[in-house]
Amino acid sequence: MRKVLERSEWSPIVIFGAAYLVVMYAVALYWHSRGYFDIRNLFFDADPDTNLTTFSHGWGRRALSHPLLELVSVPVRVLGWVVFQVGLVSSVVKLREVLALSVSPVFSAATLVAFYGVLRTVHVGRIDAYLFTLLFAVAFSNLIFAVLPETYAISGLLVTLLVGYYLRCREKGSPGSDVVWSLLGIAMAGVTVTNAAIFAIVYALHLTRSRGLPVWRALLGAGVYGAGVAAFVVVVCVVVYALLDVRMGSEGRLEWIVRFLTKSGAEAVANLLNLFSASVNAFVAVGVETASYREGCDAGGFCSRLTFVREVDDLIMVAWAVAPFAAVAALSARGGKRWRELYVVGVPIVLFNFAFHTFFGREMFLYTQHWMAPLTLLLVPLLA
Repeated sequence: MRKVLERSEWSPIVIFGAAYLVVMYAVALYWHSRGYFDIRNLFFDADPDTNLTTFSHGWGRRALSHPLLELVSVPVRVLGWVVFQVGLVSSVVKLREVLALSVSPVFSAATLVAFYGVLRTVHVGRIDAYLFTLLFAVAFSNLIFAVLPETYAISGLLVTLLVGYYLRCREKGSPGSDVVWSLLGIAMAGVTVTNAAIFAIVYALHLTRSRGLPVWRALLGAGVYGAGVAAFVVVVCVVVYALLDVRMGSEGRLEWIVRFLTKSGAEAVANLLNLFSASVNAFVAVGVETASYREGCDAGGFCSRLTFVREVDDLIMVAWAVAPFAAVAALSARGGKRWRELYVVGVPIVLFNFAFHTFFGREMFLYTQHWMAPLTLLLVPLLA
């Protein structure tokens, strides 16, 4: 009887996820037919052109910053080959692109199911969990990255799974599985190498809170672990490309990193304010600007045509961006011990991303999937 009840509970969320996948995939197909994914930086400094090529054919970015991303193309290529052999299509290349457009919708739909699981892990009521998952699903960051061929939907799922596994270990008083932790770390770093830092933060919390290690040992162990998985995926990437005699792309190299580094205090302040702004925009697309596409690009080639970026002297942006966060921080603290683990795991992830992107990056909204799930979880005590 219990299993029947559990299946009946999960059925609506699985059906909803499937419907979400279909709708987002349909939008992706339409946008692709309109040529939107052929233009780099059309959406928030995103690179749908090279990502779609990577997902479709296994080449496109070839980036140290995304060392194992080409593996996403393996199921696409296999399925494309099977369909082509049946004789249903005339061009396997075009077929792969059509299939690869499903990557972001699939990962985004899976994130909704995983997010619901996280809510139930911390004993959010069934109906409330449905409503929070619906809120999460229609947040603008999730909607846009469920359509764009980008790495962020994949990272969004992995961050959600990481948080969920941490919370599951805490709820059960379990030390967790080293195999699961390793797979999570390798997958996260393989998609985007800086995700290794998010993994290390959560693993450090796990070591000290679930395994009882002293804080200094937990930090040291998690730091070594995170650096280890990052080094592992980078070495695998370099070795494979060397064996295949394939030229590595520019992303991840020193000259590429320098382009995105913050070069002044004013830029750092602007980035920080835009991180608050982007986090609000992650839920509601207010203040989107299309006129920011200027005649030509700046020296670094940055010219997003659709953006949320605001200048540091835009005091209105500062007011509406910072005030809601201050209100949430004050009001959600009323939850007390019941929600402690949400704060313990969610706040450090958000703070790390804010600290990191204050000094790296240009379009802050682009990175919101890296803290979207933890940020939404921090709203639970306020709204539950």
